[in-house]
Amino acid sequence: MTFASKLPLNFWVDAVDYSAYILNRSPTSSNVNRASPIKVLTSQAPDLRDIVTFGSLCTVYRDPKKNSFAHRAQIVIIVGRSNETKGYRVFIRTANGMIVTQHVKNIKTPSDKHSEQLLYDAGPEEETFLIVPVVAKTKGKANQKSWVSASHATRGAAKRAAQDSKHVTNDVPAVMQVNEDDPKTHAGAMRSTKAEGWRKEMLEKILALQNNGV
Repeated sequence: MTFASKLPLNFWVDAVDYSAYILNRSPTSSNVNRASPIKVLTSQAPDLRDIVTFGSLCTVYRDPKKNSFAHRAQIVIIVGRSNETKGYRVFIRTANGMIVTQHVKNIKTPSDKHSEQLLYDAGPEEETFLIVPVVAKTKGKANQKSWVSASHATRGAAKRAAQDSKHVTNDVPAVMQVNEDDPKTHAGAMRSTKAEGWRKEMLEKILALQNNGV
């Protein structure tokens, strides 16, 4: 699926998940009357009308919220079906993430040119910074709150922060910690904040197996 759709190899997990979704609903000669595994399990014939080509392009509705001039439709890539709720799992390049939605229209099989343009020519992503409050004591003023960035984008910003720190004494360190439980399903793992790191690790393992001839 990944090779046919011309998507990067880090989508192989979604391809495997979607393949299992299709095989569980497809007729097979191993069962009586070529019944699908889902029909054997539930005694009901599955609906195959929602199965589309992996990597198909479509448009989804995006809530413009308070911006009346914002786009209400966005082109995305279908990478599977959700096992938890009804809807397609789609990849949004501008948000660098996936969502599950039923509001899909204009589904069509992509060409190589359209896939590459959608994946790589969507523009640079915006860089975000974590801002945490730090309570500090300054000369003449006690318990004055100042805001500092957890990371600096440029050396100039770091230099200015170092100069400002000369006027601050008795700094109190602040620690921000977010605990996240391990997901119990594949769909939950792909929605986790650690999904991108897991994808990279799995891709590295696949490439290592290919290089070793396994």
